[in-house]
Formats: sequence, structure tokens, C-alpha cells
Amino acid sequence: MRVNIPSGERLIVALDVDTPAEAIGLVTNLGTDVTFYKIGLQLFLQNGFPIVKAVADLGKKIYLDLKVNDTPRTVEKEVRTAVNADVELFTCKVTRTPQRQPYQPAQISRLRRYCR
Repeated sequence: MRVNIPSGERLIVALDVDTPAEAIGLVTNLGTDVTFYKIGLQLFLQNGFPIVKAVADLGKKIYLDLKVNDTPRTVEKEVRTAVNADVELFTCKVTRTPQRQPYQPAQISRLRRYCR
């Protein structure tokens, strides 16, 4: 699916820092020059959704890069949670392996509701 992204939103700055204070400091210093920020696994595991909310409360868009790869039911719940937290972009990996239950058409359909 091709999405038309406004030019001001094509740059995504990675918040690959150790603390929420450093993350918020970077967002504040960049001001209106940057709209989108990536929150990766390390920062998210240390701080959870409060860091997502803190960045979003500054009027920024969030790319939550957790590389989720789990059972269809779990992925659906995680995607729903991210969407409800005002996350704009979210990475998830839909794989089919002998150890994993394959995605059924109804599950794929439910996940697509969250995709643009």
C-alpha cells in the first residue's frame, strides 16, 4: 500500500537515548524542525507508554519500532494498544513458521483495520 506522506513528515529522528530526559531534551531542542520520532525497544522497555505519551504531548508523531513478532492474537492486541496510544507507525512482523500458528484470513482482515 502506498501512502502519500507530507514532506515535513518524511524525516524520522530516532530517540536512541538512555533516559526519558534525554529523549524529551532532543525533541525540545529540535522543536518544529522535526515532526516524527522513533521510539525503539530499549527506550520503550525502560519507560513504557509514558515515554510515548510524553513525546506525543509535545505535538509529535510516534513511530513505535518494537519489531513485534508473536502469535496472531498477541500481535493484534499489541497493534490495537499502539493505535489507542496515538502511535502513527508501528512495526510488526507477520511470519509463518512450523512452530507458529499461521495467520487466518479473518485475523489478517482484523489487522488491516489498523493499517492505512
